Amino acid sequence: MQQIDFSQGSIRRRILAVATPMLIAQLLNLLYNIVDRIYIGKIPGEGTLALASIGLCFPFVTLITAFANLFGLGGAPLCAMARGKGNREGAQGIMVNAGFMLLLSGAVLTVLGIAFHRPLLHLFGASEVTYPYASSYIVIYLIGTLCVMLSLGLNPYINCQGFARTGMLTVALGAAANIVLDPIFIFALHLGVRGAAIATVLSQLLSAAWVVKFLTGKKAELKLDFRGFRPDWQCIQRITVLGIASFVMSFTDTLVQVACNATLRNFGGDLYISVMTVLNSVRQIAQTPVLAIADGASTAISYNYGARLYRRTRDAIRFMTQIAIGYTMLVWILVSLFPALFIRIFNQDAELVAAAGMMAAMGARNILARKSRPVVRAVRPVRPPASTPEADSTNVVTVDVPVHAPVTVPTASASSASRIRGILPSLSTMPARLAVPTRVPMVSNISMMQNVMTSVTTVNQPIS
Repeated sequence: MQQIDFSQGSIRRRILAVATPMLIAQLLNLLYNIVDRIYIGKIPGEGTLALASIGLCFPFVTLITAFANLFGLGGAPLCAMARGKGNREGAQGIMVNAGFMLLLSGAVLTVLGIAFHRPLLHLFGASEVTYPYASSYIVIYLIGTLCVMLSLGLNPYINCQGFARTGMLTVALGAAANIVLDPIFIFALHLGVRGAAIATVLSQLLSAAWVVKFLTGKKAELKLDFRGFRPDWQCIQRITVLGIASFVMSFTDTLVQVACNATLRNFGGDLYISVMTVLNSVRQIAQTPVLAIADGASTAISYNYGARLYRRTRDAIRFMTQIAIGYTMLVWILVSLFPALFIRIFNQDAELVAAAGMMAAMGARNILARKSRPVVRAVRPVRPPASTPEADSTNVVTVDVPVHAPVTVPTASASSASRIRGILPSLSTMPARLAVPTRVPMVSNISMMQNVMTSVTTVNQPIS
């Protein structure tokens, strides 16, 4: 495996040399994550409900990712800085302490997640219909938490040593295995969502085995060796302080998902939870490449900062920022103009596509027409007066959007409209905020800048 030297040659080429395999890895990782949703969404007769159940499990998955990033993305820049200073022993100590915390936090999350998954799923918005699907998926997924923590949390330490292609293979092996195993367990063995969870865990196990094998083998510059290990709590504190930005980003994303699922369950039912699942998947597709650029640049930034090559550090930040902003603007335009194209990747259900497409189109038109047309004014339930015969049968929602005619779509149930009227009596005077696709540039650039700050925050770390 070829090792990249971050201190020599064009910094742009070095970033691209790391970012290109990482981009492939990120795309495969994205495919790894969404392939379950594609297959599950196509389960005959229950695809929409099964998709809703996967959406209810997102907070668990995001929280596990948050802890993996806390010790993975928190320690990798420190490890790269130590390598830049020539402190090989210190770099290896950082990686081993991070590996210890990944194992410890993974074990704690597994026990607590399985023990409290039922009340948590109901808190996240599970109904009596979707709970069986969500429960059968998340319990199996939680059993494989340690595999997720090792593969996701230790892979940055492969990349920070300059072995970008090896890091790419970590994800490629898991993604390929998941793509092959999913249809076997879901359709051939008729296990449904349980089959998707089993395929995911087995795939993560394969990725984790690959990471551990490389980091304990001869080719790795830094070895994952726990012989005679004692936790260095000062080192762990430094890792945690640097990784807290990534953790907070992922953790707050968990809270947003919980709030959205609970609200959508009350006002739109399981269908709207499925819609949110699809929109989150589209968002992940959109932001993946810019995260790869950010991660690749983060490694180069940290190494050159540790080596006191500050000009190369500034050039790396500037190059990453230019690419990220240009890309996210392009993606925002594509998602805004062609929302249905992305939505149909996951589900062909006409009602789901119509609801998701309406939300996506409203977001795009709200931004593009803000200066020239009236903006979205309200989302409100509409019924005839109580004295008319149609009062008990009409169940529509009319949305005033900045187009030539209002758009009318069916709601999930009459009770949803009555709840909206009772809880939000003044909703008709409130501006709507459904611009989901317009968050793509913001989310991607926030993630990108968070990676910049994770690297540059090391200015507080001693170099000598």
